Amino acid sequence: MKINILTTSDTHGFIFPTNYVKNNEEMPFGMLKVASCLKDLKKKLDNVVTIDNGDFLEGSPLAYYIAKVLNQTSPKQIDDVFNLMDYDYGILGNHEFNYGINYLKNTIKESNRKFLCANILNEKDEPAFGTAYNIKSINGVKVGFLGLTTQGTNKWANYGNLNGLKIVSAVQAAKKIHTNYEKKKLTLL
Repeated sequence: MKINILTTSDTHGFIFPTNYVKNNEEMPFGMLKVASCLKDLKKKLDNVVTIDNGDFLEGSPLAYYIAKVLNQTSPKQIDDVFNLMDYDYGILGNHEFNYGINYLKNTIKESNRKFLCANILNEKDEPAFGTAYNIKSINGVKVGFLGLTTQGTNKWANYGNLNGLKIVSAVQAAKKIHTNYEKKKLTLL
């Protein structure tokens, strides 16, 4: 069986295919273009899983306007577009922290996609956002999906926006999840 994983990454709050610099200039990016591609591919392919790999909250003039000028508690306009696209999973990128933890938590609450994040932990050493992984049955086959965020977030994000969070090595987090999962499987036998 073939599983088709469709992913996006680094959309940076660009809904429309423009950089807002030149009027009527159509750029080769934007969530509306992605939505058309995903819709077409989902019609053609079987066993599809859709994942956004992060860096979706910050980066475009529109994203800045929503967060800083309108001073919204979440980017509802961006969240609504993602929700219409029916993603299965979302992974956090380093830019998700640029407008603060509450802004991120609010967008996760508004989102239909399931967020996976194994290596950003709270004070109890538990995943701080979503779950570490998810096992999805695809046409009768169980497939595991693990969310990992770059450790570089510690260097690139405003440290005040990471208060109470610990970002551990992606490799260490993946090994820990694998070990715990294997132990769990053995106890079920």
